Amino acid sequence: MKSQETDAIGGVLSEDPWKSWIDNRGGTGMAQSANHSRSVTAPVVTQPPRRLEAPIEDRFTQHQTAVQELREKGEKDTKALRSDIAKLERTITAQQQQVQYNLEMTNAEFRAVRSETQSHLQTLSTTFQDSL
Repeated sequence: MKSQETDAIGGVLSEDPWKSWIDNRGGTGMAQSANHSRSVTAPVVTQPPRRLEAPIEDRFTQHQTAVQELREKGEKDTKALRSDIAKLERTITAQQQQVQYNLEMTNAEFRAVRSETQSHLQTLSTTFQDSL
């Protein structure tokens, strides 16, 4: 009669995997363990430390690897930046020296032009006075 009721419901219970397990075991065993635990005290069993399951452990390993890679990349980038900054500082120093040299040369040329102009004007002035 149970199989007829099951078929009438739509075959839902006939596909239940727990039904065959209960039939083979003769029940769920919950009533037996409840009666057994009341009469006999179970010894205290220390459980071994919990081990992480593989997917979680793999994720931690992947994250640790990613963090290490980022740290190494950051250190490498920092070294490259320091090297580039040192090169820029040397270039700026060389350019400042070149600008200073050019400034001194320009000032020297202007002094020479002034001196020549002053000397020519002095000569013209002397010549003009002599001619008068």
